[in-house]
Amino acid sequence: MIKRNTLGQFISGSKQPRFCDITGKKFGRLRVIKLHHGGHQAFWLCKCDCGKETIVAKQDITSGHTTSCGCYHKERFLASITTHGMRHTNFYSKWAGIKQRCLNKNNKRFNEWGGRGIKICDRWLKFENFRDDMYKSYQEHVEKHGIKQTSLDRINVNGDYEPSNCKWATWKEQFNNRRCMNKSCPYYHLLINGRHST
Repeated sequence: MIKRNTLGQFISGSKQPRFCDITGKKFGRLRVIKLHHGGHQAFWLCKCDCGKETIVAKQDITSGHTTSCGCYHKERFLASITTHGMRHTNFYSKWAGIKQRCLNKNNKRFNEWGGRGIKICDRWLKFENFRDDMYKSYQEHVEKHGIKQTSLDRINVNGDYEPSNCKWATWKEQFNNRRCMNKSCPYYHLLINGRHST
């Protein structure tokens, strides 16, 4: 008969089980506490680094199939959708907007940008690079002019979206830099109403 002490560890001299004792061993984030129950397949009570206890089949834990109580996969999922933590910010919207206007042929403003050859540089295809290049100046502009008066402007209106050709500007400054000064211009309605008129 197999005998175990109060910690679930096998007592020396008792009949050995057909599965080896893995009590105290560490697998990934899991440390094995004791055998939970045996039978056709052994299940072990484990404690995760996060503090949660979980019951895992020996085959799963020793093969590396299970390495945590589930917290690891949750952390990876959250990291995949919140890498930079700025997805719902105005700054992120600015970046997403220029990608849409330059790359998405179904965007209603594509003809004014991508349709006439305006591109977004390869570096800025990754948001983190755009953030590194433009976020500090964005914060400074917002502090001075307010978030509603902070827009990304291309210095050369026929040039691409790239670090050397972009700056933050008020709507008035951007409107004065437009190549078009008529009602077909996407920015016309923002300034012609008097509140933003020149």
